[in-house]
Amino acid sequence: MAAQPVEWVLVVYYGPAAHQATYGRQVKKGGYTKGAYSKDYIQLSRKTEFLNEVAKLFSVPPGHIASVPLSYRWPQGAASGEFVFKSADRPHLKWETRDGAPRAWKMTPAPTDATPETLPGDPTHVDFADAENEFKLLASRGAGQPYLMAIKLRNEPRTLHLRAYLANPSKRFSWADLGLVPQEVQALAAKTSQSSALAWSFFDSGGAAPSAKIKGALSQVERSRNPTSVIEALDSDTCRALATYLQDPAFGLFFDPTLNHDAWSRGVSLSSRIAVDDILQVLGSEPNKSVAMRIGC
Repeated sequence: MAAQPVEWVLVVYYGPAAHQATYGRQVKKGGYTKGAYSKDYIQLSRKTEFLNEVAKLFSVPPGHIASVPLSYRWPQGAASGEFVFKSADRPHLKWETRDGAPRAWKMTPAPTDATPETLPGDPTHVDFADAENEFKLLASRGAGQPYLMAIKLRNEPRTLHLRAYLANPSKRFSWADLGLVPQEVQALAAKTSQSSALAWSFFDSGGAAPSAKIKGALSQVERSRNPTSVIEALDSDTCRALATYLQDPAFGLFFDPTLNHDAWSRGVSLSSRIAVDDILQVLGSEPNKSVAMRIGC
């Protein structure tokens, strides 16, 4: 699957609350399941602004529905869940109790970029103190500060792509470095803390992601003083692909759901509207003012 335009991103600071929610409900204290490890969801914001945004995001009338079903996805994996608007607790992202938290947000002893999990740790403890210790050991294992993410792509009504990223990890975990995500998403993570664990934002993204062939052609045009000569030298397949692309060019942030962490990209834009008009004319397509404006010309 090609990269798709990003519509919305939720970032969750991985502190004690997120750890207790995602680690597992099997943890007991004094022989009983109590409080901290009893949740099967990530708590969210009660703010009206947030709930209205999410209602819009999932195409539901605000204030008129208790929950909506969701599909959680990550490379080679998926799980069912819900966005719960109304409950005895705060609004939350829920998963199937019997299945536990989605694997993309859980621990594993030896994570790599090929495993669904990112966080290093033993996920099998049933004793409260041992489960708490797994959280305390994250930094010493090289995981830095983890962040959980849910990425909503445009034209996917009720699917969230789940990932975990690590701020300031050791070289061993560089494949999950928070630096791999766009600056706008890093800025969301920077707004979170243990006391204010959530940040979210809509993103204005759209169009079709360019193929390597299109990127190459655009790069040649950008560098040339004579774009027409460059276009005339392209093979017919590339010309057709370029003409199609310029009718719906990529803008904003893109995310490839088949990739684990290094999955982000941006729309490729040309540097001047004149160049866009010239290209479309040479390719036999009418210049489109809205297209030219959208790609930053």
